[in-house]
Amino acid sequence: MVALLARWAALVSVLSRAARIEVSQDGCSGHVTYVEGALRASFHFEFGGGDCIAWLSVPTVNDWTRETGLPADRRDEVLRFVAERVHRDHAGSARYTIDADSISFWSR
Repeated sequence: MVALLARWAALVSVLSRAARIEVSQDGCSGHVTYVEGALRASFHFEFGGGDCIAWLSVPTVNDWTRETGLPADRRDEVLRFVAERVHRDHAGSARYTIDADSISFWSR
């Protein structure tokens, strides 16, 4: 477990230097864009209701490469990066879940 956490921390450190997110909002929705060099993968979001603070729509595994330009084996890494950055920068009091076609942020 310690080795896995160390690998994860090293990966996050590398990604932090090479990648970032941009958030654009238009009323109750907008886009979170993953930026890595010249690559830009945009995910639609909407603010939620009840316990759901916000919801991001993400491509399924089958649609991932076609919609993002990234290989499918990077999907989990990119989605975790996006979720962690949105959590850190915009939803620090929330918890999040990553599902087959979405990232959701929930009140605690």
